[in-house]
Amino acid sequence: MAAEPDMLVSDAERAQAVNELRRHYDTGRLTLDEFEERLAQAQTARSEAQLREALRQLPPSARPSVNRRDTRWRSLALQYALVNVIAILIWLFSTGAVARPIAA
Repeated sequence: MAAEPDMLVSDAERAQAVNELRRHYDTGRLTLDEFEERLAQAQTARSEAQLREALRQLPPSARPSVNRRDTRWRSLALQYALVNVIAILIWLFSTGAVARPIAA
């Protein structure tokens, strides 16, 4: 059975790891020296293995991670809401439900 290749990480994934390290430092799991060392590792990480190494021996984050699917869903919901607002405005103006100014 072949091992999975070590995937490259994005800037967003590095930023997420940095935020997680900050939370662990704030809760007292890391000393300042450990935090600075792991912060440098996370900021320069090129692969998932390097990010995992920066987060070694730390419990997973309590906050849910933001993934692309969640972001896509929010974008679609915003587009749906915008289309509905435009449709309602068109309906209001076309039926005369909006008060028209009185011509002098």
